[in-house]
Amino acid sequence: MPAWYQHPSLLLAVLLLVAGLALLKQGADVLLDGAIALARRYSLSPALIGVTVVAFGTSLPELVVSLGANIKAVGTGATGADGLAAIALANIVGSNIFNIGIILGLIVLIRPLTVPPSTFRTDYPFLVLSLLLLVLASLPTGDGQMVIRRWQGMVLLATLIIFLIMAIRSGRIDALSEGVVDRPVLTAPRSWCVVALGVVLLSAGGELCLSGAVGLARNLGMAERVIGLTVVAFGTSLPELMTGIQAARRGEPGVAIGNIIGSCLFNVLGVIALVAIIVPVPVHPANLAWDYWWMGGLVLLLFPLMWTERALVRWEGGVLLALSLLYMGWLLV
Repeated sequence: MPAWYQHPSLLLAVLLLVAGLALLKQGADVLLDGAIALARRYSLSPALIGVTVVAFGTSLPELVVSLGANIKAVGTGATGADGLAAIALANIVGSNIFNIGIILGLIVLIRPLTVPPSTFRTDYPFLVLSLLLLVLASLPTGDGQMVIRRWQGMVLLATLIIFLIMAIRSGRIDALSEGVVDRPVLTAPRSWCVVALGVVLLSAGGELCLSGAVGLARNLGMAERVIGLTVVAFGTSLPELMTGIQAARRGEPGVAIGNIIGSCLFNVLGVIALVAIIVPVPVHPANLAWDYWWMGGLVLLLFPLMWTERALVRWEGGVLLALSLLYMGWLLV
């Protein structure tokens, strides 16, 4: 990438953000069109498509950023927990906090969401399991090192495969109970092409927004871990935000919630797993001492909020949003 793009001026950063947001909105609409077409084509519940296809597509920026940060860290020798490699794990933790707190909170403030049965049956239990596995993998070993190793990445990836198998079975059950019938609008190849186009537009929009935001943060002298937990996490979470807002506005609560929980799952069981398999991921002490607690706390709080009335209402979205903003403010002080 040219230097002017990696370190944009203030004016250029604003232009990048505006262009990126436009692409994000368009990409969200296109991705939703393709996702709903897939659900109808294969007689699957929209919640299943949200927690798999849509969630994985919107999590691609996290994969690109985290993997790229670790590869660059190896090339430059900055593989310690305080170097460039710190962005990989910090980006995932920050993105999950953004997804559950800020993004889901904003979506619910705009429009309350009904929680589909599959969320309680498979999606949420696996979300808790994924965070437990992440904490266990991050604990210091006998030599005092805190690194997520290759074999641990393989365990995370295997857990993701198990989740997908169970989610597909659960999604078919929900589709039958909801009376989802085969009313395809597009052919299967065209549906997948529309999904792919939506993912491309979302990724491009997120990249443009991210470039401007990271450039400004680094000029302000922010530490790499803080950049990863805040600016990078927000930039890579923009696809989830825009997709969730559009899904809620179009009356697809299953897709909106599935997208958030599925993205968090894929971030841990997919992104961290793949990065660790390629290059072991260093764990910053503050991740265990501080960041994981906030991420886990929001995940545990989410269950009682969803369980009451089997829905998320506006005041509950406000609670999630307020707690996440408190965490971000604490980081930046």
